[in-house]
Amino acid sequence: MPPRTVQVLLALLVMVNGALAALIGRNVADGIRRQAVEEARAAWAPLDAPVYHDYDFEYEPVERRREGPYLIEVYREVEVVRDEGGRPLARRPTGETEVLRYVVEPAGIELLIDD
Repeated sequence: MPPRTVQVLLALLVMVNGALAALIGRNVADGIRRQAVEEARAAWAPLDAPVYHDYDFEYEPVERRREGPYLIEVYREVEVVRDEGGRPLARRPTGETEVLRYVVEPAGIELLIDD
């Protein structure tokens, strides 16, 4: 290739890279500007609902069964979110379970379990 062609191609490559850099820089700057405006509006927005809700945990029965002389009870943990008056707003299972095992049949005595 003649040196003149190489110079033209290099100049074209530099111009294209410069245009791409300017385009990317403009998009990034617009995004930062938009985000700053949204954050400024949100910082001074009035609060209509309380920021904090009281919550506690409850256990719901899942399963009850006999295994030999034992009574097995399985409970699921549920997070309960409450409003200012103590009324439940939401119930969300946490994925945790509790398993309780009781000896219900002493030696030689069989007990019946009502389900």
